[in-house]
Amino acid sequence: IAVLARYLQRRHGIARIAIVDFDVHHGNGTQDAFYEDGDVFFCSGALLRITPERKVLKYLDLNPAGTYLLADRRVLICDNKNHALVQLTPEGKVQVLAEQCEGKPLRNLNDLCVDKAGNVYWTDPKSHGPKADDGDIYRLTPEGVVSKVGSGFAFPNGIEVDPESKYLYVVESGNKKVMRFEVPASDKPLGKGELFYTLKTGGDGLAFDAKGRMWVTDFGGGEIA
Repeated sequence: IAVLARYLQRRHGIARIAIVDFDVHHGNGTQDAFYEDGDVFFCSGALLRITPERKVLKYLDLNPAGTYLLADRRVLICDNKNHALVQLTPEGKVQVLAEQCEGKPLRNLNDLCVDKAGNVYWTDPKSHGPKADDGDIYRLTPEGVVSKVGSGFAFPNGIEVDPESKYLYVVESGNKKVMRFEVPASDKPLGKGELFYTLKTGGDGLAFDAKGRMWVTDFGGGEIA
């Protein structure tokens, strides 16, 4: 993790990096590599920050899952303490972007992505297992409209749009699938998806690199597909 974060800084000039760690290992040593860098954030029970004084501090009292760094240096955060999609501005202000859909509170915000039109998508898992198809996918448009665009997923987890913003990919951890959907218009739900890849044990996050290649973590098998 530390090597990748440093590579992104030096090779691509990325100013701020957010790292998510779910197992309370404090980034598995990542903070050691960035003690002198005040622009690295990572999640381990809260949003933590490494200061130039080599201290790891709790930056925000949230329960973050997925994070997404935008080109304008805003960080989008799936916060499960307040069950809301929030953003952290470069000035350090926290703003709630979405906390309800159709008058009901949001449930579980897991991972998120953004398409070229500025629509934010996030996964909302509930139960785990191949028959527990009670997970949903939500979208926030640039105009501030929140809607459920997909349902019936078996623990939807990682989510990402390809570099051309043509397809939306979703990892269904419950049934070991990576599903692919056409990116819909901003006022339309997801259409019928197709099976893109079958994982060995489950799957978690996914991402595209600069060459357009997809990387998926198959956590149970200890592999990256």
